[in-house]
This record gives sequence, structure tokens and C-alpha cells, in this order.
Amino acid sequence: MHKILFFVATFILALAACKKIAEKINFPPDQFSVVVARKATTAKLTWNGATDPDGDTLTFAVELEGQSLVNGLTVTQYEITGLLPYQGYKGKVIATDPKGLKRIVDFEIIPYGEQLLVYEMISHLASFDLDGNRAWEHNWDCRGAPVVFGDTLIVSMGSSIIAARASDGEMLWIKKDMPTGRIRYPMLHNGIVYVEAAAKLHALNVVDGSTIWSMNCDSRRDLAIGNETLYLLDVDANDKAKVHLKAIHLKTGMLKWSVSLSSSAVSALVAKNGMLYFTQAASWDKPDYLLAFDANTGIEKWRYELPGSSLFVEESGAPVILGDIIYIPVLQTSSLVNKTLLYAFHANDGKLVWKQYLENIYTGVDELAADATGIYACGNNQLIKVNPANGSVIWSQSGDFSGSITLTEENVFTTSGGIRGTVMAFNVATGQSKRVVNGSANYFYSPVAYKNEKVFYPARSPMSTKN
Repeated sequence: MHKILFFVATFILALAACKKIAEKINFPPDQFSVVVARKATTAKLTWNGATDPDGDTLTFAVELEGQSLVNGLTVTQYEITGLLPYQGYKGKVIATDPKGLKRIVDFEIIPYGEQLLVYEMISHLASFDLDGNRAWEHNWDCRGAPVVFGDTLIVSMGSSIIAARASDGEMLWIKKDMPTGRIRYPMLHNGIVYVEAAAKLHALNVVDGSTIWSMNCDSRRDLAIGNETLYLLDVDANDKAKVHLKAIHLKTGMLKWSVSLSSSAVSALVAKNGMLYFTQAASWDKPDYLLAFDANTGIEKWRYELPGSSLFVEESGAPVILGDIIYIPVLQTSSLVNKTLLYAFHANDGKLVWKQYLENIYTGVDELAADATGIYACGNNQLIKVNPANGSVIWSQSGDFSGSITLTEENVFTTSGGIRGTVMAFNVATGQSKRVVNGSANYFYSPVAYKNEKVFYPARSPMSTKN
């Protein structure tokens, strides 16, 4: 009997000792996960299952890129603000129990998805994602596609130049008394925006809109930039029928050289590989030309004659260059039916490489876009991608298209549907279409697209990837 009592007492003492030992042992917080809901400039963090095995109350801290954002949280969510839309971030949520033991969980904020700046030339500018969700909109009179610098966009309006945040549309600055009577696309280079207004060309600081320099200007077409030089086609002050091709120093606005052209009907310019390329229409009894000039001297290097054709130069964008080949669309007119051809030339000497009909495009094509996989053209009823080596069709889509296109790494955007235009996205590889933005305004022009710090402009804009 005594032995039994001894063992029972020993067992009870052992249990008591184990209980005391267990009470002294403290376990760290349980493992948990962090869910991130990203918006343009914010990210909402929510962490589930953040509990303590000892039943203690936990507190939480949040770090982002090694910097502490908040400590002592007792709730399981937190919103981070002030993010750049195109930038990704890494951070930690740290759970701590009363005795100081921690559980650290990493999280990642991926860059915000692709956004579209959709505009029309009367009274509208809006930002949408690829699902058609609108982030913001303004009734602004856009005179050409906006340019984007980080999270700042610059837009030329009827009487002023405005800077706003691309992420939320909030105005940053406005420069008044800057009337722009015609549609001209602004250009951006190294934090300076170049825009024509009030019969002058202005170089403005993106940060605050202050004027760096200005010069008298009555440009015929949009600007081009290459080799730290700005090129423009300027109407003669005394004879409006004459146009001068000019090279301007980017930083000072000083004239480098100027040459007179034989016709004022010219396309937009493209500056590449030390050369300037554009098309020119002469009088009714003379042919049209594709021209190449030395960008350093203004000396004409070569021209290709296009008799019996129409280049629609007053409306057309610049020629497209891919590698050492330059491409232009040409409308061939006849008494029976008009046909659009795509011409390919050697950029260094102007020799014809090939020409090919663009199937089912019977009206003038005034802009092209190009990437390593193809040349893209859009008429009023056909969007087409062709092989850059020979002009053969890779894919085509029919629709009531505006003819304006924006090429990104994944999609080519255009608009369709007339006065209440719809923004459409077509996969560059397959041509498969997706309706992105339903018309709530006159979306006739293809959008500016931006994603992961990359900005893609309409093909007609001098900011487009072809430049």
C-alpha cells in the first residue's frame, strides 16, 4: 500500500513539474499569410491565421523596402499609400507576442496593371484598366496624345498646358495663356516636354512647367528627336507655301541648320541612325516622294519617286523603320477601285526591297506601327499584321476602325464604332480581340498605354516606339 501511495505521489509531483516547465516555455506566433490587394497608388494588406499558440495577444509591424511603416498594430490589415503605379515593392509583416517572440512573413506588391489614357480632341481624358474600369476622368480639351513621365502626364489643351498625376488624375500644375490652335503632339525627352503653343515652340520643365526656352514656330507637322537634336518642319514666316526643315539644339533652342523644301505638303518626321525620313507630296502634275536627309547637315541623301500615287501626307504619321528597312503605306488610285500598298525600302540608299497590297484596305492608311514580329496597318475596315520580310499577311481583323493604332508588347489597340467609339485590344501574336473600353465619349483616337514604367504611344505620336 505504501508503495502505491509513493508512486501516485511521485506521478502527481511529476505532472506538477511538467506543468511548471510548460508554463515557462513560450512558443512564437503561428505561421500566417499576407494577401495584397493592389491599386494604382495603394496596396491593402490583410493577413489571416495570425494567432499565438499560447493564446497571447499579438501586435504587428509592417516594413516596406527595409523601412518601418507602422508598429503596434492590433488589427490584421493595413493600407500602404503613396506607391508608384509602375513600381513593384517587397516588404514584411512582423507578428510579435508579449514576450518578444516574432513571426516574420514576407510579401510582394507587384506593379500595377496596364493602364490606358483614353482621350478625344474635344473635351475628354480618362484612365482605364484593361477590364474597362475607369480610374478617373476630366473634361479636358486634348490637342494630341498626353506624354507620361513617371507618374506625371502632360497634356496640351486649347488654351493651356496641364500636368497631372497619371495614377489618380490630380492636377499638379497648369500653364495658362498657351493657346494651341491645331493638333500637335507634345514630345518628352530627359524630363523636358516640348510643345507648340501661342505661335512658339516651348521647352518646359516637367516638374513645375517653368519655361527653359522658347522660339518662334509655326510647325507644319509634329516634332522628331534624335542625337540630342530636335527636328521640325517650320512654315516660312513670309511665305506660307514654303516649309523649312530645321535642326534645333535640345537644351538651348538654338538653330543648328535649316534647309528649304520644294513643297509644304509633308508627313511627320522620323529621326533614326543619323538620318531624317519623311514623305512629301508635290503639285498635281508632279510625283510624290520618300525623302532622306542627313540629320547632322540637312543635306538630302536620296529620294524615291512614287508617280500616280497618293501619300496623304497632310494626315499621315512618320515612316516606320525596322532594322535597316523603312516602310510607308501608299494609296494607288484608279477608276475602278483604290488599293493600299505597303512599300519597303533600304533605309541607307532608298532602293525598293518589295511592295505588297494590303488586303481589303481600300482607303488611305495614314500610320503604321512595327515590332520585331510584324508591321501593323489599319484602314477604316481592316486591321492587319504583315511579315516585315515580304508583306505576307500574318493575321487580319475586320471592323469599323478609326485607323488610329497603339502598339504595346502584348496588344495593338485601336478604336471602332464611330461617334461613341469603343477601344479594342488585339493580341499581337494571334489577332484575338478584346473589347476594353465602351464608348462614353468620342473615343476616335487610340490610347496611350503604360505598364511597369514603359509607355506606349499612338503610332501617329512622335513619341511612339518607331522613333
